Amino acid sequence: MTSESEKVSRRDWLKFVGGTVVGLVVGGVLGYFGGAAKPAEKTVTVEKTKTIVSTVTSVSPTTITTTTAPPPTPTTVRIFRPGTVEKVRKWMEEAVKEFEKKYPNINVEPVYCGWGEYSTKIRSLVASGQAPDVAMIWIGDVYYYADQDALIPLDQHFDVEELKKSYPTLNACFWKGTLYGIPASVGNFVFFYHKKVFEKAGLDPEKPPRTWDEMVDYARQIQENTDSYGIGIPGDAITAKDVFTIHWYTLTKVKPEYDPETKTVYWDSPEGRKVLKFLYDLVNTWKVTQPDPLSYSRFDLRPLFRDGKIAMHFDGPWIIPMLKETFDFSDPEKCPIGITRIPSVDEKSYPYSASQSGCDQWVIFKQTKDLDAALELLKFVMSPEWQYKHDVIYGQIPARVEEFEEEEFKQWYYEPFKEMLKNSGPPQPVMIEMTEYQRLMCEMLQKIYAREMEIEDAIKAYAEKIKKLR
Repeated sequence: MTSESEKVSRRDWLKFVGGTVVGLVVGGVLGYFGGAAKPAEKTVTVEKTKTIVSTVTSVSPTTITTTTAPPPTPTTVRIFRPGTVEKVRKWMEEAVKEFEKKYPNINVEPVYCGWGEYSTKIRSLVASGQAPDVAMIWIGDVYYYADQDALIPLDQHFDVEELKKSYPTLNACFWKGTLYGIPASVGNFVFFYHKKVFEKAGLDPEKPPRTWDEMVDYARQIQENTDSYGIGIPGDAITAKDVFTIHWYTLTKVKPEYDPETKTVYWDSPEGRKVLKFLYDLVNTWKVTQPDPLSYSRFDLRPLFRDGKIAMHFDGPWIIPMLKETFDFSDPEKCPIGITRIPSVDEKSYPYSASQSGCDQWVIFKQTKDLDAALELLKFVMSPEWQYKHDVIYGQIPARVEEFEEEEFKQWYYEPFKEMLKNSGPPQPVMIEMTEYQRLMCEMLQKIYAREMEIEDAIKAYAEKIKKLR
């Protein structure tokens, strides 16, 4: 090939290359540069034949398409929300479907388990390196895993001041000044009673008990005049402590149970003895509870209450969806279920009766392999739309203040919860080993109910065990 150049006209150029090649070159070049080239009646300088062919083949559709970025690699994240599987699945499946539609490159794998298996399940997953990316965990485990450096600090990814505007319980989500959780499941305890059973017993269904003594009298009348038990008392190893905390807060006006800093066991006191004696008498002296409380959790008592097998029951908003499946809640005067404040130690303190208020939280475990995807999923489930759906389906007090304006939470059956929130305390002391504290308290109550230990001996023995916890 000679290096000599020659001038050719536009007509000679078209004849030389041919119509098909011209279409290829012009179409490809104009497409590549956005149509910047404009045809003009002028001459151009080109190399000889071989050089021209080389130039044409280098600007081709194939060359252009290779500049397109490859699609991102799909990723999978797992989400864990313990609880009654049927209710969790009802919310979770819809949420996952919508999330994957919005983020087609992120696959979501739900992990289900009931509260009865929760503690064993989550610890097994974390210990084996299979922790879920996003999880709703019990408040005690938030502190435990935060102390183990197993959770992602969320104040690095969220505006804390903005979160405080939406979440009244956000303070419960900090451990040593760092935010590790987002409120996911909020609930406090109130008093449920079965109006139809009251009527059978000759009691006024519009006048629930207001004091401890009235509650005992009502329970006795119910057991004498109906085939129902008076009061449901959980005595299992997980939820037995609930009724202790409810009555402790009511009697002491939300005095702490225990101070981990000073190792002060406040229920090792006359007030603590009074609460434990009252619960002991319900089970063993007056015998107005279901037989063998140790065999029943709070969850086991719910269907018994629904079916009128027990007349009075302490529970949170979690029971409402189940009750609404059976009874018409549209009119409080026609609904056979009554909901009110927890009976207090006396009439004077009834308006100030109190209860514990839980705050399970969304967290992200550090074991996640795709933090960005996990954050997107967390932001999705905590959004106002999906948090509201979660709270309605599962039965919760609103986690976000915006939810109180929704129609569901303006209904009559949520009013007692709103009132009792004013006098609610935390479910446990803020400590690393809150789970063990809960277990020991349940164990103490079981020993007392089963008459294996005297109240005084149980208080002294378990107070010493608890002081050793972190």
